[in-house]
Parts: sequence; C-alpha cells; structure tokens
Amino acid sequence: MLTKPDALTLLAPMLRVRPELQDYCRLGAGWRSPHAAEATGWAAFHIVVRGACEVERPGQPPVRLDAGDVLLLPHGDAHVVYGGRGRHAPRPISVTDRDYIRVKETHGAAVETELLCGRLHLDLTTEHLLLAALPHVIVLHLTSAPTLGCCGGLVGAIRDELEGDRAGAAAICRDLASAFFVIVLRQYLDDDPPVRGLLALLGQRNTALAAAA
Repeated sequence: MLTKPDALTLLAPMLRVRPELQDYCRLGAGWRSPHAAEATGWAAFHIVVRGACEVERPGQPPVRLDAGDVLLLPHGDAHVVYGGRGRHAPRPISVTDRDYIRVKETHGAAVETELLCGRLHLDLTTEHLLLAALPHVIVLHLTSAPTLGCCGGLVGAIRDELEGDRAGAAAICRDLASAFFVIVLRQYLDDDPPVRGLLALLGQRNTALAAAA
C-alpha cells in the first residue's frame, strides 16, 4: 500500500537547499567577525564544532551558541559573531584562502572555538511563501536531541575533510552539508511544528500535497 509523502519530502525539493561552506574558523581569546546581509534567496548559518560564541543581529539580543549548536538565519540578516567578550580586546583574524573555503584564525592565541560557517541558497524564493514562513532565527542543539545524533557524525566528517584538504574534499563537504541541513529542517519541524500558514499545511499528510501544489 502506497503512503503519502511526509512534509519534509515535499519541503526539501521545494526549498532546493544548496549549502555553500565559506569559512572554517579556528579562533581563540577575544575575536569579532561581522557578516553583511545576504542577497535575496540566501540564508546564513553557523555550526559550532568546538567551544562557544555569541551571535547578534542589529537591535536584537545576542544568541549564545555552544559546541553542537546550529544557528540558521533563513532571511540572511546581517549579524556579528564574537567570542571572549569581556576577557580580551578583539584580536585580528587572518584569512587563508583555499580553492573552496576560507580558513580564519586568530594567531597567537590557543584555539578555543571552531566554527563551520556559510550560507544556503534557496532557489525560487524571491516570491516564495516558504521562505517568508520561516522565522528570522533557528537554533538547534545537536547534543540534546537524540534524533540528531547522526548530525554530529556529519559535522565531524566535514571537519575532517577540511583538515585533510585532500582531493575531492569540496564535493564531499558539499554533499555532507546537504544531508545535514535536510536533517536540521526535519528536526526544526518536529520540535516546533507550526500551527498556521503554509508550513502547518505541509506538516499534515492530508494537506501536504495540496500545499505543495
């Protein structure tokens, strides 16, 4: 007997999530990294592999992130990521360009925080109701959700590829990140199911097909 597709199966191809890893950050002491607003159709993200940091949008209180946390800014808002607040003056951050990613480091300080940063391209979202339906900030805690256990392995695999910098690393990281964010979207819908709007319709099997159409 055939079953109707679940909400995520319909949602993922509609969003056509294409992650772009931009920065592998290895930072310590005090540091501050501003990020400009993304162009329409792009969402920003930060994955904390190690340590902790804070993320602040203009006019909004900071959001603290610890190891295993993922922050997604679906609307690509401008923001600042920083660490070591109150302990040290911000150190300069050096940037080393590889073929497929930037490595950011604070030299002269022990590495306390590691981040994977980048953006997601959401195709056809200029007039797409799905993008408007997502909140400005989504935070998921990989370590506290049993169903996200596999995400830790994906993040570790991405980090290992970046550290090894071997042939094919860019393609492998891109595919791993794609799987990672489909799982993240699924967990977000499971943890905080919307009660109204398009995402609420997608969350119900009996209305998902009509909403997708």
